[in-house]
Amino acid sequence: MSEIIQYRVHGLDCSEDVTILQREVGRRHGVVNLEFDVVQGRMSVEYDPDAITLGQIVSSVNATGMKAVPWEQRATQADLGFWQRHGRLVMTTLSGIFLVSGFATHWGIHGSFVEALAGSEQQPHTFPPMSMFSYVVAVVAGGWFVFPKALQAVRRFRPDMNLLMVIAVVGAMILGELFEAATVAFLFALSLLLEHWSVERARNAIKSLIDLSPTT
Repeated sequence: MSEIIQYRVHGLDCSEDVTILQREVGRRHGVVNLEFDVVQGRMSVEYDPDAITLGQIVSSVNATGMKAVPWEQRATQADLGFWQRHGRLVMTTLSGIFLVSGFATHWGIHGSFVEALAGSEQQPHTFPPMSMFSYVVAVVAGGWFVFPKALQAVRRFRPDMNLLMVIAVVGAMILGELFEAATVAFLFALSLLLEHWSVERARNAIKSLIDLSPTT
């Protein structure tokens, strides 16, 4: 006899996350069916308690870089800490600041906007130490929430968009294109931040409507 349990999955913001969970959790022996509500970040699991435990289900979710808690124990936005509520914004902002700082320094030393972007035949595309430091910090900040998911993808031998982004950034750095690497990391972090914001706004709007509805 199968049973159904619901989880609040932190990090479930898009269809890509649903695909990852279907692949990593839905294929586990004992999991009968999965249903998702992306707007509310909810995952419903129909499972066979004789074949798989709740701990194994939670571990499968956590292995993807997301985090599952029973729906009844979910925390509201007000209950979350500062980092959980604003961590993406902080790291994306830092990435953007250091990206601009690195390019401004580079531009000032080269004396030419175009040469700062791509160098020239007369002057090799070299980076001053301050620019290199700024670009590296921009990459680290921009990929702060991406690198863990990419690492999990490598461990599972399941490439996803997070791993592809990390490969692109690392490849650009190996080729000496630090500005491009920092730009890709920042833009990817910005896109994830906007996606997270839009989903959270939808969740808050739905919660407000539910709070307005009478209980009977």
